[in-house]
Amino acid sequence: MTIHLRRLGLAVLVAACAVFALAPTAFAQSDGANAITIRQIDGTDPQHVTVSFVYNGNRADLDELTVREEGRLVHTDPPVPLARAGVKRSLVIVLDHSASMAKGGLLDRAKAGLKNVVSTLGDDEPVSLVTFDKDVNVVSTPTTDHKTVLERLDEVRPGAPKSALFDAVAKGASLVEANKTLQPNVLLFTDGFDDISSTTRPQILTDLSAAGANLFTMSYGSLDANDSRILGELVERAGGDAVAANDPKSLNTAFGAVKQTLGNQYVVSFASVAQQGATQVELSVAGASATKSYVPGSVARGPSSLDPTVVGGSPLPEFFSTGAGKLLGVGAMFLAVALAVYAVASLLTKNESVLDSALNPYVDGWTSDDDEESSGFAQTAIFQRAVEITEDFAERQGMLEKVEHKLEQSNLPLRAAEAIFVYAVAVVVLSGLILVLSGIFLGLLISVGLAMIPPAALNFMAKRRQKQFEAQLPDMLQLLSGSLRAGYSLMQGVEAVSQEVAEPMGKELRRVVTEARLGRELEESLDGVAARMQSADFEWAIMAIRIQREVGGNLAELLLTVGETMISRERMRREVAALTAEGKISAIVLGILPPGMACVMYVVNPKYMQVLFQETMGQVMLGAGILMMVVGFAWMMRTIKIEI
Repeated sequence: MTIHLRRLGLAVLVAACAVFALAPTAFAQSDGANAITIRQIDGTDPQHVTVSFVYNGNRADLDELTVREEGRLVHTDPPVPLARAGVKRSLVIVLDHSASMAKGGLLDRAKAGLKNVVSTLGDDEPVSLVTFDKDVNVVSTPTTDHKTVLERLDEVRPGAPKSALFDAVAKGASLVEANKTLQPNVLLFTDGFDDISSTTRPQILTDLSAAGANLFTMSYGSLDANDSRILGELVERAGGDAVAANDPKSLNTAFGAVKQTLGNQYVVSFASVAQQGATQVELSVAGASATKSYVPGSVARGPSSLDPTVVGGSPLPEFFSTGAGKLLGVGAMFLAVALAVYAVASLLTKNESVLDSALNPYVDGWTSDDDEESSGFAQTAIFQRAVEITEDFAERQGMLEKVEHKLEQSNLPLRAAEAIFVYAVAVVVLSGLILVLSGIFLGLLISVGLAMIPPAALNFMAKRRQKQFEAQLPDMLQLLSGSLRAGYSLMQGVEAVSQEVAEPMGKELRRVVTEARLGRELEESLDGVAARMQSADFEWAIMAIRIQREVGGNLAELLLTVGETMISRERMRREVAALTAEGKISAIVLGILPPGMACVMYVVNPKYMQVLFQETMGQVMLGAGILMMVVGFAWMMRTIKIEI
């Protein structure tokens, strides 16, 4: 036992080290106030990697532009404006024309600012217009006829008081065309908050990311805090800018900034020497610099693709962030899993408990070699103290006796306090790891599910052993009756039967014999078996034995009658089980159907199901649905369960 616990403790320690070793290191990055911003890196042709960037400084400064790949200075072609590189810009205008936009002539000022932005585009660069109040309207699909778009923009008038803001952004994103020769931009102007949209943030992000579109949001006045947060997340993930204005002057400045950003876009190209993996590219000009990452052979656009993921740093030395260090971490994790599996398997396959070892001298044919180890991890002061604290806490909470009872029923050679301690440590370590890897909500669901597996397995093993005991009881009584008829005493008959019947009945009867040899009354030992196995039938058999020994009579005939009665009750149990089988199967099918359908729907349409995991309301509904499903399944199983 001590050796196995030492192995399990070593496995937990190695697993903890492996988790820290595999924790990725942090990348600190910030664009700060730099005047240069990288928007896209196209690495599909290693000999002609193109970097699209925005530089709001003096055009002449670009003659001194330097490009470094993984810190190495590379030769570049001179930077050229976006249009000269064969890349056209496109603009999707999403304009709020709800009733509130009529206040102070805000709608007219917004239209004037948007016209100024459109003037930045060339004649062959498409523009489209989407307006929204409570409804979303596509006023103009992408077209190079700017005059017509501006005329339709002039015709926009204040509409209904409600606003379908996010539905409009999703519609605008759906108009964006995914094309390598087209650089798409979505410009949103609003002064209010969303009232009735059904579109979610993941749906908008999917459309924006599919075409590599940047999102510019312009708000006038105070947005709803939640809407402002969501728009900020969209801009951060898709790229672009979020600008807020509170007066006409700042509004003009905001439109000017967007116009400047759309106009000051350039492309620089170079021959890459990178082979594979994330490669950093740094652009520097006039004291400003920007660093982004791309993977050779692919296109990276938007912060979600260009920026390294910022995560918590590893407390271990820098070596563990290298390839060899990560390989060592993976090896440590496999070693931890192997040790844990071996320790658990050793615990579950051990044939003797501590009580068995103490009682073995009283069992026929047993001899001791006196070579049992007396030291180990389970004997250390720290472990013993931890187990003592766990035992005190479990006893106060009333758990210790229940766990002991279940362990005895399951025939697992474990001390209750040690089992609870190891279970608690394993749950804490695994839950921490899962929460780090999967996020809070999904991590909690997985952690709760894993935490329920050991108690469920223990109950299953106990119930299975109890059923086996009940099934063997009639045959055992008939054998005992035959032994008594052959002239054996009751004690001799129990000992003889214990050698003939299979587990678990045989082991329980051998324990009765051992206890009787140590001086315990035979009836008390049999009562202990009945309590341990929770067998009402065995209690009746013991009651019959006790009555017979007090008043006299033919015990063999009495046990035979009791056995026949139990056979009849077992036959009735099986008839009831056959009659209720349809109800049980129906309950199981209804219980499996919701998660099964959820899995199928997730495979068929992941975008539709992601709302349940990424949105707060979806997570609440998912949790409530799981709770109701569990309650309903338990109620159905309770309804069809018939006690006999």
